[in-house]
Amino acid sequence: MPNGTGGDTASEQVLAAVFGRIGLDSAREKLQAMQQPGEVIDKELNRTLLSWAKEKCPPDAVKELNDLILKHRQDFKTKNSVWETVNAMLRLENVNNDGLQHIQGLDYLTLDQLGRLVVMLIDQVFPRFPDEVSAKRVKEGWQEALAKVARLRNQVAHLRNVRFQDMEDLARTLERMRRDVIDYGGWKLPAPAEGAEQAVPQAAQ
Repeated sequence: MPNGTGGDTASEQVLAAVFGRIGLDSAREKLQAMQQPGEVIDKELNRTLLSWAKEKCPPDAVKELNDLILKHRQDFKTKNSVWETVNAMLRLENVNNDGLQHIQGLDYLTLDQLGRLVVMLIDQVFPRFPDEVSAKRVKEGWQEALAKVARLRNQVAHLRNVRFQDMEDLARTLERMRRDVIDYGGWKLPAPAEGAEQAVPQAAQ
C-alpha cells in the first residue's frame, strides 16, 4: 500500500513532475539503479568462500565458483531493485498505471528512497535556486538529512532506543526538507507540452 507517513508528499509531487518530464525510460533507469536493503551473499562470506576454493580447488573450479556467484549477485540485484519492488506492489494491489508506473510507484517509496532520488535529480528537482550559496546549502543539507534518517532507521531496525532529542531533531530536519521543496522546487516551471505525462502519486491527490 502507499507509504503514507513513510514519504513526504511534497517530495513525491515534485519528483512526479520531474518523472513526467524525463519520461518512463529515464525514470525506470533511475529506479533500477536503486537497491532495496540486502545482499545475495555477505561480502565477508564471499571472500572466505573464494579463499577456501583457491586453497582446495583447481583454478578452473575457482573461476566457475566466482562466475556463479557473480551471476547470482546480478540476478539478485535485478530482482532487488526499487523498480522491480515497486512494480510488484502495483501488480499486487491491481493499480491501473496506464503506462505511468514510474509516477504512481512514487507512492511506494520510503522517505529515504525519495530523498536519494531528490539528491540524484537535484538540479531538476530544484531548478529555482537564486544563487550558488543556496544550491550548495540545500544539496549538502539533503545529504546530511538522508544520513540522519538512515541512522535512525537502523537504530529502530536493531531495536535500539531512539532519544526524544533525536526525534525532535528529525522533525526539524523533515520540516527543513519540506521548506526546500516549497521554496526551490519546480512548482512554477512552464506547462508541459501537449500529451506530456502529468499524473501525480495517489497519496498527493
